[in-house]
Amino acid sequence: MKSDGPKTICNKRDKTKFDKLPDFFRELNDTIYQAIQRAGLKSNESPIATYYYADEAKKETYIAAALPVQVPANNLVVFETITIRPSKAMD
Repeated sequence: MKSDGPKTICNKRDKTKFDKLPDFFRELNDTIYQAIQRAGLKSNESPIATYYYADEAKKETYIAAALPVQVPANNLVVFETITIRPSKAMD
């Protein structure tokens, strides 16, 4: 995937059990989509998942569900927004 410029993502992190991952993504992705729509923003990209760690013994992970948005999302205070600059790794 080629990147033409900075990418802003609306990101929400939490800890969840492995067997609850489908629910985690369904709930957070729905919440993120609703929030960006209320803010008048749009996304034309697929959701992103970032796994920060996985604890096999406890069968849990600390994970983020994120959605790229087309403009800076400064007014989405309940979410972390991250701007990713283009790089060779994104090309």
